[in-house]
Amino acid sequence: MLFGPARRGFLESGSKLAGLKSLGVGQRKLVPVGEMARRFTEAYRRLVRPWMVSGDAEKAIFVNHRGGARLSLRSVSKIVQKAAQASGVKKRISPHSFRYAMATHLLRNHADLRHIQAILGHAQITSTELYTHLSLEDLKEAVRRSHPHGKKRKDLE
Repeated sequence: MLFGPARRGFLESGSKLAGLKSLGVGQRKLVPVGEMARRFTEAYRRLVRPWMVSGDAEKAIFVNHRGGARLSLRSVSKIVQKAAQASGVKKRISPHSFRYAMATHLLRNHADLRHIQAILGHAQITSTELYTHLSLEDLKEAVRRSHPHGKKRKDLE
């Protein structure tokens, strides 16, 4: 469900990122959206969506091609699975995979856990901490980068 200007299909835009407001499990979330995604979404909203919905009753930006109703979670999962297969990805991918990957990339690039918590829309930091399971290689790199002895040794194995 979309709120405010986003309800009408508008992406709030700032400098390089836009935000898409949505409602998660009982709470509002502001999802950062890159410039390219913002442009494609705006083009979809202007050129494609009007052909798919009749009237202003449906407030969701993304709708299905049969009747123009909001996309269900199942529909989004099918779209993601088809795109993954078409791109040659062998692993099973779900919409949640993108959420997990985004959180992992932010952590690997030293984003503050509180910022990640806000982006994910978690009420409790303990929910966000579940995303911090990093690989052994990530841990080795942290020691190499941060520990005085790690900086001297190239190989910690």
